[in-house]
Amino acid sequence: MKTPLQPADGDHYQRPNQIWVCGLAEEGVACPHGPDARGRCPGTAQCHPVRDGDRWMCNRSALRGGPCSQGPDPDGRCPCVSQCRPARSLRHKRGRMAASLAAAACGALLMTLSANWRNEALAPGPLSVHHAQLLHPSRQTERCAACHEAGGKSAQAWLIGDDSPATPQHALCLKCHDQVIEPELALAAHTSRFWEKEATDSSAGRPRRDPRAPIACASCHREHQGSDHSLVAIDDDACQACHQTQFTNFALDHPAFDDWPYRRRTPIRFDHASHEGKHYVEAKRDFHCAECHAADESGARQTTLNFETSCAGCHDEKMQLSWAEGVELLALPELDVELLQESSPFGGPWPEAATGDFDG
Repeated sequence: MKTPLQPADGDHYQRPNQIWVCGLAEEGVACPHGPDARGRCPGTAQCHPVRDGDRWMCNRSALRGGPCSQGPDPDGRCPCVSQCRPARSLRHKRGRMAASLAAAACGALLMTLSANWRNEALAPGPLSVHHAQLLHPSRQTERCAACHEAGGKSAQAWLIGDDSPATPQHALCLKCHDQVIEPELALAAHTSRFWEKEATDSSAGRPRRDPRAPIACASCHREHQGSDHSLVAIDDDACQACHQTQFTNFALDHPAFDDWPYRRRTPIRFDHASHEGKHYVEAKRDFHCAECHAADESGARQTTLNFETSCAGCHDEKMQLSWAEGVELLALPELDVELLQESSPFGGPWPEAATGDFDG
């Protein structure tokens, strides 16, 4: 190494793990020894006099003010003795503050768990309007216990293991919803008999998840999202938590409309009411059945027209904008191989045996 890590005339290395530091450190004249482990100042001399012939010379460093005017005693002792009140180091102060805050947080948590209003304080959010109306007359503890078994237990039961089997939350849900849901479909992912259909996924080449396998109600129906939240509305993120085929957006992942309308009955139900009462009204267009449907040759039944005729007039422009690449703000330099092949005087693709750097 060409340069030392610390100049020779610098102060002594301050160890970061020491509890006490010299009280004169704030003034920039800390003693080289520092306090002991108990925080007591040793009261050492400011220098170690050196003997020059028959005389003693002061050897105080420039950091501490240079040689003193008094000079050493005749017996070679320094008369300038530094005495200070040692202070705790900044690292130790931060450690004590962190420990105090952690202890205060633990105390506040224990007080919250042992208080009568703990369920109200720990509630993640307000209930939906339907559940809130049903549980409004109940106390907070009873309201939580209606859907959460742990809501009626004490804080000690939360922290200490219990050998008794806990009641699943979906069982508490079915206490109220047992009349409108078939028992065999209550915990199914979809209320349809999918197991009567194809049992394997032909596109992925691996078996599907058994639709009859139970799934918790809260996996799709999220509570504590506010009074305006609909429990029956499920977003795409909730669906893709189980479905392995990810669907990013309509423009990139939706299948092509080459053979649409399909001969088989699709599971998608076209919402005529929203198109007539909302979308056509916003576009200031008249809603006519003939725009999407036409009679067959016999005139006995109505058929659905293709995508370009019935849907593209409203949806094609939005889809084109959704998969547009946009404006490049930052791009790496690269060669447009297709453009080179078209404009190259030599013609043909780039030589495979070409080596060396690109010149130009």
